[in-house]
Parts: sequence; C-alpha cells; structure tokens
Amino acid sequence: TRAITFDGCTFSVEGCKILAKALERNETLTAVEFSFVLAVGDESCKALADMLKVNKTLNSIEFTDCCVGAEGCKALVNALECNTSLTRLGLRSCPIGDEGYKVLANALKTNTTLAEIDLAGNKYYVYQHCAEGVKSIISSLEKNTTLKNLKLERCGIDAETCEALGEMLQVNRTITHFSIAENAFGYEGCEALALALHSNKTLTSVWLTRCDIDDDGCEELADMLKLNKTLESLWLDDNKFAYQGCKALAEALEMNKSITYLNIEGNNLRNGGEDALNDSLQGNDTLRTLLAGDDSDKRWYWSLKHSRVLHRKKMLLSKPFYLGGQEVPAEMLELIVSYMWTDLPDSL
Repeated sequence: TRAITFDGCTFSVEGCKILAKALERNETLTAVEFSFVLAVGDESCKALADMLKVNKTLNSIEFTDCCVGAEGCKALVNALECNTSLTRLGLRSCPIGDEGYKVLANALKTNTTLAEIDLAGNKYYVYQHCAEGVKSIISSLEKNTTLKNLKLERCGIDAETCEALGEMLQVNRTITHFSIAENAFGYEGCEALALALHSNKTLTSVWLTRCDIDDDGCEELADMLKLNKTLESLWLDDNKFAYQGCKALAEALEMNKSITYLNIEGNNLRNGGEDALNDSLQGNDTLRTLLAGDDSDKRWYWSLKHSRVLHRKKMLLSKPFYLGGQEVPAEMLELIVSYMWTDLPDSL
C-alpha cells in the first residue's frame, strides 16, 4: 500500500483543492487519510470528490475528526457512482448528520465496490442527532452484496437499533467483520444480537467493547456461542459482567469449536470467574488467544499468570508487552520469558 496521511496539518481550502488536482493525475498512491485537518470541510470534500471521479488507483480515503458535513458526504456519494477503485471509505467523527447518513445509505443499496466503511461517531454530537440515519445505514445493508467490514462505533446504538441490526444480519450474507463498540445497548441489545448470530453463517469477527453488557447480556451471548459455528474472534472487553457472565462463557467454550480469539479484559472476573475459565479450557482445542483481567495496569500480567492451561494447549497470548518506566518484579520477568516460545512441545 502506498499511503499518505495528513494528521493535524494546517493548510487552507485552496491548498486542499490543489492537492485534489494533483491526486487526479497521481497513479501510484492507493490510500489517503485526513485526520484533524480543519480545512477539510464540505468545500474541500467536493474537490476531493471530483478527484475520485477521475482517479483510478486510490482504494481508500478516510476522514477523521474533520469538518465534513452532509454536503461533503453527498459529493462523495455522487463520486462513488462512477468510481470503480475505492473499496474503503472512512468518515470517523465527522458531522455528516442524519442527512449524510441517509444519503450514504441510499448509495450502499446499489454500490458494488465498497468493501469497508467506517462511520464511528463522536459521542458529543452523534448520539443526539443521527439515530435515524444509523438505522438507514443498517437497513440498506439488507440489499448490499459487497460490504465486508462495518464499523458503527460510538453511534448511539440502543436496543431498538440492535433489533434492526439483528434483522439485517439474518439477511446479509457478505459482512464478515463488524464493530459496534462503545454503544450502550445493554441486555435487550445483546438479546437481539445473540438471536441474529445464532443463525448467521458469515460473521467471523465482532467487537462489543464498552457496550454496558452485564451478566444477563453475557449469558445471551454465551448461549449464542454454543450454536454459532463461524464466529472466530469476539471482543467483550470493558463491559460490566462478573462471575455469572464469566461462568456462562466458560460453559459455552466447552462446546464452541470456532472461537480462536476472546477478549474479556476489564470485567470483574474475580471470585471464581478465572477458575471457571481455566476449567473450561481443559476441553477446548480451538481457542488460541484469551485476554482477561480486571486491573487496567496489570491485565496482561493476569493473563500470563492464569494461563498455564493455555501453555499446555499450545495457546498463545498475542498482546504485545510494553514496559515503560515501571518496576517489573522478578516473577513477572520469569513469566514473560517463559511465554516467548511460539512452538511448544506437546508434553507441556
């Protein structure tokens, strides 16, 4: 990938237009990202959209914390009608509003090139103004046949929106990865999602980080894992479940044969939750990575300390170790070194 990122850069609208003209002629760049560039608003976006009508090599364009509004979004959508190379579009924390979401939703009903779309919101304005727009995006994906990766983080998704999402996932046959992290949909939202995932045969990765999932919601998801045969990676970190939810997950892992990655960091796993997990892993041959712990400063150490069964099962903890300016006990260093093998003998 030949990419260029403008992060926090200061240039004018005219400068952005000059850049767009240059990109019309460029035949080597494949990805462009604008992050925290205030000059990239509706007017600049219109120039970039005109560029996309001509450019044949860019496959990714992203806007993060820029001033792209509904008009800029409309211009991008119009460009998508004739662009055949763009496969990724990101509009993270951009104030496109309900109007922008709905215009984009209409385009997704017929678009056949976009494979990934990132519409992660900004919690300060999206929660109040884009509920209907988000629902329109979800509804449009019942007809879309090319999108594989959907990100709707911090978009104010509630239980009702989760029901719409669940209905879409029972129909859609192309989405393999989706994230609705940092949306407070709680138990009822979990129930709707779990019902959809019972029968979904295409999703392989789901992010449900910081979604206010309690024990009851976790039990719904655990019941889903007993039946689902395609989900491989699940993020449930920084939620609100404790022993009961952890026990339900442990029971599900005894039956599930597809999950290879599970992240449950930041939940209250004390008082028996970790023991239930360790016991369940004795009979699980598919899980390769388990990230757990409830102390934000020492989560990765907890994972090492409570993963002797993982060691015996040739399971690896993939989280990188970063030790910056902190005291490291000898026991911890010993654990780190002992888990650096990538090919462990069966006798362990």
